[in-house]
Amino acid sequence: MPGEKTSKAELIIRVEAIVSLIIMGLTRKEMLQYISKQAEKEDPGWTWNVSERTIDAYMQRARKEIEKISDYKKDYEIGLGLTRLEDLYKRSISIQDYKACLAVQKERHELLGIKAKDPLVNINVGSNITIFELPDNGRSDGTDTTEDNQTATG
Repeated sequence: MPGEKTSKAELIIRVEAIVSLIIMGLTRKEMLQYISKQAEKEDPGWTWNVSERTIDAYMQRARKEIEKISDYKKDYEIGLGLTRLEDLYKRSISIQDYKACLAVQKERHELLGIKAKDPLVNINVGSNITIFELPDNGRSDGTDTTEDNQTATG
């Protein structure tokens, strides 16, 4: 009924229904059709009786719910992966499989987004002057830091 406020329970049910429709891959148009026609087929006389704008608000809430699930899943999966890698490392070290240990450690670093720092490059420019600089490996922003390096080390 127009003007009636939707209860909190009904709002949750509607948002969960929209989540299901998103998961099924329905477009906005298809969702609107489902809500207006299919819902009534399942329960004659029952409709949401809301505007498209309200349904859009439900869709926005549904997307946020999906994002929450994704964040939770991501943390869970990272934790599970790290736990499994820890177990694999322990098993590998116990049988002295150091190649596997190294592979596990590399995988842990990749999972955590840890990169080893670039090694220092030793440039001897004279009998008493040595400059240490990090290679940019293509990450340079185009600025020349040669003078800064010489000032800092010379």
